[in-house]
Amino acid sequence: MLKGNYSVVNEAYLNGKLTLACVSMGSDTEEFFWMNYDQMTKEAESSFLKALRIPVGFFRKLDNDAKKKVIHSQTQLLLSDEKLYTEAVWVLHSKVAETGGTRIMYVGRKVATPFGEYSPEQFFFDEKDKWTLYEVNFEKGTVSYLRLLEPDNRGIDAYYTAAVCTFSLLYQRDVSMVCGLFKPANQCFLIDASLGKQFTWKCAKYDSVSLENQVSVGKAVGEYAVKHEEDYKDCERKANERPFSYERFNNTVSEYEWVVKNPYLRKVCNAYITEYVKKKDELESKLRNWGQFVTYAFDTISVSSRDLRTKLKLGEALYHWLGDQIMPEPLGVRIEGGQQ
Repeated sequence: MLKGNYSVVNEAYLNGKLTLACVSMGSDTEEFFWMNYDQMTKEAESSFLKALRIPVGFFRKLDNDAKKKVIHSQTQLLLSDEKLYTEAVWVLHSKVAETGGTRIMYVGRKVATPFGEYSPEQFFFDEKDKWTLYEVNFEKGTVSYLRLLEPDNRGIDAYYTAAVCTFSLLYQRDVSMVCGLFKPANQCFLIDASLGKQFTWKCAKYDSVSLENQVSVGKAVGEYAVKHEEDYKDCERKANERPFSYERFNNTVSEYEWVVKNPYLRKVCNAYITEYVKKKDELESKLRNWGQFVTYAFDTISVSSRDLRTKLKLGEALYHWLGDQIMPEPLGVRIEGGQQ
């Protein structure tokens, strides 16, 4: 149970996984912070301080008296300055099954959007049952949904045409949508970066018309992915047919200068080169085609334990790499009409 003055505005946030509360800016915010401090995750504390525009590193170095003074002065500033004015903060919290207590997960400034207290999946998606909650990242304040755009009856080792949509938990950052291929077995992505970068929108600028446009763009992404499914699958097929070897790997690294400059691919390449010295025979028997190298990039480099953003970035880079060396023509086709 949370302590202090607050109002619960949505008990079914993210399909009931979280509860959204509202805390008025000022003395209520100050008291709420200190009364519930022990119930905050580290990410929640950071998001709370960022919502009050207090540098996290600076705050954590202060003693308790100084911390209280900073919290007080900042809440008063946010109330008095028209440019910074904050009416309240949103607090996302959940029940702890083991103890029956409450844990605060994320805090954000209450910003003016058409969405109010509604949960992200209640907007944008005309077919909500086809979108699966993929990841909630409280450190970055995002929630991501995955949609397979074809029947998922070929098993977890198959690649499926898919779309991924990422929201700010409390509508304070851009929304993005990308599509490409997804393999459930190792959470592996091959993402069409040339398309994905077209679909970003700023939440705070929505009105009823742009909201309708957003739904239509979401449909357009799905239609694009289905229409170009064979392009994606052709890239996958040719990756599985194209022999992979250490020599070919070195040649492509030197052929495409951008590969070593890409931070995600650079980690993969460096790890592979190091491991090859130690496990040459094992790697040569395991990695016989470029499709298997994609799996290696996700599994061996432990990307599966990182956040979705990292997986998507690596998936974009690998798709680009495969497209450059396997497919003579670029696969990406721009859909006009997406806001940038």
